[in-house]
Amino acid sequence: MPLSLRPLLSVILLLSTLLLNACSSYPMGMSEKEWKALPPDKRAELLKLAAKQKHERELARLRAEEAEARARAEIETARQQALARLYGRLRYGEMLSLSVEGGEGYFYRYRPIMPDSWLLTIGSTRRLQLRSDRGEVIDLWARYTPGKLLLCSEKPERDEYEPKACTVLIDHFWDRGERKRISVPRPWNRKKPLLRNVTVWLRYPPVRSRHCD
Repeated sequence: MPLSLRPLLSVILLLSTLLLNACSSYPMGMSEKEWKALPPDKRAELLKLAAKQKHERELARLRAEEAEARARAEIETARQQALARLYGRLRYGEMLSLSVEGGEGYFYRYRPIMPDSWLLTIGSTRRLQLRSDRGEVIDLWARYTPGKLLLCSEKPERDEYEPKACTVLIDHFWDRGERKRISVPRPWNRKKPLLRNVTVWLRYPPVRSRHCD
């Protein structure tokens, strides 16, 4: 065998060994018998081709992820613009800032909840997701109507709600901010409320004044 071919054969054997150790399949879906029947130069060619195809697949995956990220960014931008237009039409008191901190939530067992905050528009019912210190998620339903906020363990109906599932907060000092410690019951298990000893902070955020009606 010519000396010049020995390094090439060594590289081919090393690549083949690595490939076989990495997975049980061979390039181009070949069987072990087909692969071993190939001459060394053909094996090298197929390994090179397989590496090229893998590289192209990786590039395609990265391009798809980039396109998806751009689409998500465009959707988020459109959402923020829509919210800005909505908030621009709201008067003072038609939007409520709700923040939660401290206390525990029932994530199949009680865990500390992570602080979070939301903006609620008047007349809206929203599902709020609370997370534990370990990333577990529970749902809390909030309905903001003039002078009243419902925090419920189940979604309230349009014109009524289940008192055994909700805590009702009444507007006394939301114009300057009001802090309360609350629990949110669960009607199917009154001994284990959805939230317990959670501090909520409620206030009307400032909105841009309008000079005409």
